[in-house]
Amino acid sequence: MATDDTAGQIINDALVEVGLSSVSDPFASSDPNIIQMCTLFKAVGRQLMHIHPWTRLRKEHTFTTVQGTSSYDLPSDFHVMMDQSGWNRTNRLPLGGPLSPQEWQYLKARLVGVVFTVLFRPMAGHIYIYPDNPTPGGYEVAFEYMSDGWVEVPGVPSNTFQDYPSASDDIILLDSLLCSRALKLAWLKAHQFDTTSAEQDYRTVLDYSIGHDSFVPMLSLTRSSMLRGNDPLLGQGNIPITGFGS
Repeated sequence: MATDDTAGQIINDALVEVGLSSVSDPFASSDPNIIQMCTLFKAVGRQLMHIHPWTRLRKEHTFTTVQGTSSYDLPSDFHVMMDQSGWNRTNRLPLGGPLSPQEWQYLKARLVGVVFTVLFRPMAGHIYIYPDNPTPGGYEVAFEYMSDGWVEVPGVPSNTFQDYPSASDDIILLDSLLCSRALKLAWLKAHQFDTTSAEQDYRTVLDYSIGHDSFVPMLSLTRSSMLRGNDPLLGQGNIPITGFGS
């Protein structure tokens, strides 16, 4: 999907579609309609970001545990962890969790026993590791997460990411056609115009964008395949013969 349009280009597309004139820099305009369009884009983008786990917004985060330290910062653009993507790469086991508040307090109240892998709980912008007293060190923990940084801000030496557009040259990581359709619909709703056609256009592009956002595996009717696609993540095909869990 197209993901390289700027905020200014998308806003101008929506402006023209609702019958207004495009401008060289929407974020520098004093026109109330254009100011409103820029403000609506912030809400529209955040809404689209929540609708689907877009592949363009997925990232990987890794950290190594430190002896006696149980709390680690989540990425600044962290939105949500991708389910079942967390692994302890040191002992090659999946992370246990996420723990509920009840499970965490239960574990805190009992004596620490043998734990074969790390358990985790996200809270207040951190990820907490159990056992937390003492926390084992040297474990490489990795997981994929969805970023809330759907806007890429060009900069030197490197670009940054944020969850709202603030300048016309900001790069939008969401599908540009979907953004312009959603922005047009939001503007028509704000002005209490008929939205029947705009709603249909938006839904059509949304369904297409979600359907074409990522590749899918080929389904096989046989019991086995060259890639052993029917094997579980942890099974006889991918564990060592000896020393498992050591």
